[in-house]
Amino acid sequence: MTDVDAALATLFSDWAPDEPGGVAAVLHGDRVVARRAFGLASLEHAIPNTLSGRFHIASVTKTFVGAALAMLAHQGRLDLDADARAIIPELAVPGPITLRRLAGMTAGLRDAMEMMKLRGVWYRYPRSEADLTALALAQTEPSYPAGERYVYTNIQFNLCALAIARTVGKPFSAAVDELIFTPLGMTRTLIRDDPETMTDGLANPYIKDAGGWRRGAWAFGVSGAGGLVSDLDDLIRWNLALRDGSVNGVPIVAMTERGTLADGTPTNYGLGLGIRTWRGLTVWVHGGSLPGYKANFARVPARDLGFVLLSNREDADPYARLRRLLELTLGESVPAPPVPDTGLDAATLKALDGTFVDAISGEPLTLTRTESGLTGDKLGFALSLAPQGKGVFRDGWANADTIVRVESGPRLHVDFGGQRGVYLPANPPTLTDADRAAYAGRYVCPALATEHTVFERDGGLVVRFGPAYHEEAELPLAPLAADTFHGKTGRPGWVSQHVLRFTRAGGVVAGYRISSDRLKDVAFVRVV
Repeated sequence: MTDVDAALATLFSDWAPDEPGGVAAVLHGDRVVARRAFGLASLEHAIPNTLSGRFHIASVTKTFVGAALAMLAHQGRLDLDADARAIIPELAVPGPITLRRLAGMTAGLRDAMEMMKLRGVWYRYPRSEADLTALALAQTEPSYPAGERYVYTNIQFNLCALAIARTVGKPFSAAVDELIFTPLGMTRTLIRDDPETMTDGLANPYIKDAGGWRRGAWAFGVSGAGGLVSDLDDLIRWNLALRDGSVNGVPIVAMTERGTLADGTPTNYGLGLGIRTWRGLTVWVHGGSLPGYKANFARVPARDLGFVLLSNREDADPYARLRRLLELTLGESVPAPPVPDTGLDAATLKALDGTFVDAISGEPLTLTRTESGLTGDKLGFALSLAPQGKGVFRDGWANADTIVRVESGPRLHVDFGGQRGVYLPANPPTLTDADRAAYAGRYVCPALATEHTVFERDGGLVVRFGPAYHEEAELPLAPLAADTFHGKTGRPGWVSQHVLRFTRAGGVVAGYRISSDRLKDVAFVRVV
């Protein structure tokens, strides 16, 4: 292995000392071989980040939830493969839905944060964990049947945290402290679900926007989905616990076992832990993201290598930095495999630049050719698709294992973590004033207790989510196909994309179904 301290310095050389930054550590065996702090914890007061500073770790929280479930299952206190209603009887979605499916992102539940957006409630507007959980428990229709596909959502871990709390008989924060934090000596790790809670040593979050920096903001209570604050030393302890495979003598190795779909297809997610492959090496990894906070936690078990990154800048891109660190430290011993020829003619390759639409879901996939393959965007989910030969491209590193098979036309067969579709080049219709007027109206969704308004503005269509609280609740719509529209809204730090597929009765627009990356086919009915 190369000089790891030098590799860390190289990895973060693009972060200026007067900008936000973070902290990072690399472990080899049971030793920390390098650790560094970068940039400022507070731009306003020029306070530097230090090795003892705290950061929101966002979805790295899910690793603790997965471990707690594994521990309780090993102790016989809960059954991962029993219907979750044994512990959460309020769950109204048709079952059975197991805790293993919840913790493996294959339960099919609608994401509560996405449902809040459809109510017009943006992430800066306070909503408690109880608000999110109540909304999820009230749903009677899932996004898709349990086990059909892998879709990363947060609400599944709110429910897992609830199951842990009820099993232990204490609030989730106290339960995870009893199971994990206290045994490991993690004294600097805690739940911070209220943004007004004072937390010593917490770095401020920052987002680069229009050439400057502004504060990140987040006001949703996310509990087991992403509510933890921690520091570098505590996450080093956690990394070493994952290396040992146990906490206080109780095994947690079930976290590292890949989940499966109902048809037996393996996913690249265990119990609160991503399971990826880099140049043939298995990587246990989880990232975290809140506006202005980014985190990454990883182990390469075959090389006994661990990595922790905590950052207070939005553009940290922790997954890309992890892959770069692996190149810097292991590249000489694990050379990159040769890249197969795409197997496609020049005309077909050229035609892959552009937007494609699934005829069934209406969801768009935008592709861009690069020297190494394709990059893609699927409703905000970024893809890096490497050629596999014979017209096949794959991103096995992303949350959802994605395979794109190209036929002439081009026609794309896409498997996105079990969500399968046939994508054709977008051919958006040109709408007349009368066409746009036909969609305008008020639409209601009893399941979410909310309404939307579709209206014309500046020669286009806009849908407003809920009351007009703020500009981000308005989604400008662009036609993708007949009766199918795509919208994108937000600003740096949190951007949302949605697809609306309008339905007709007797030729008249009667409603629509709306989908995002983490929520599918929510029905709205036209009332005016």
